[in-house]
Amino acid sequence: MQPKNRDLYRNKIELITRIREKSLLITQQKLTDKMKQIHGAIELIDEFTSDTPTKESTRRVSLGLYSLQLARLHSESILVLLSKDHPASAFCLARAPFESYVRAIWTIEIASDNEINNILDFNDKQFPKLRKAVSDISKNGSNHASWINLAYKKSPILHEWAHGGKRFYPYHFDGTDIRPKYPTELQYDLLDTYITPILFRTSVAVLDELALSLDQRTAELGIADRLGQILDYRMRHDLY
Repeated sequence: MQPKNRDLYRNKIELITRIREKSLLITQQKLTDKMKQIHGAIELIDEFTSDTPTKESTRRVSLGLYSLQLARLHSESILVLLSKDHPASAFCLARAPFESYVRAIWTIEIASDNEINNILDFNDKQFPKLRKAVSDISKNGSNHASWINLAYKKSPILHEWAHGGKRFYPYHFDGTDIRPKYPTELQYDLLDTYITPILFRTSVAVLDELALSLDQRTAELGIADRLGQILDYRMRHDLY
């Protein structure tokens, strides 16, 4: 083995060792409990939103709710994949809920009526590229902007997850075993710092558009409590 290849191999083994040591901090039971917590929150969200009419019946609202629903469905699919021990596919899908969430906020808060009509009428108009949509949301002062900007900084790794980037090689082959072994810590982090906030924020955005039969803040606080999130009313829906 050439010295360069030997060093590369040694570095990968050391990386795997550090990851596995760190993953001991997050047990499989803790990961399972996190998935149960999110499933419970989804059931509560359904209680608040199922068969609830919208405040306005417009193309803007329907297109926005469509994207919010996609974000939620993609998030649920990630839960299913992790529960079935398919972490590689779960991480591959991770970009989808974020992009759907961004599109939803851009549609509801930013897009002109002409842009929405052109998208729905298939007049060669597409949603803006992710970078443009994030920029528009930020410039408009959206209450969703702070977290979207923070999450967008992780977009390079989201792309790498989606396309099977080389940094995930050590999770699939350590020199002796080719079975995927994604650390529980990494899976937990995906759910805790990414999927959970997206579910919370998309739920709040959905509630904003619905004619609820109960106080909206009560619903939001219930979902926040179930997901372990914080709702800061000093800045309306600026969620941290």
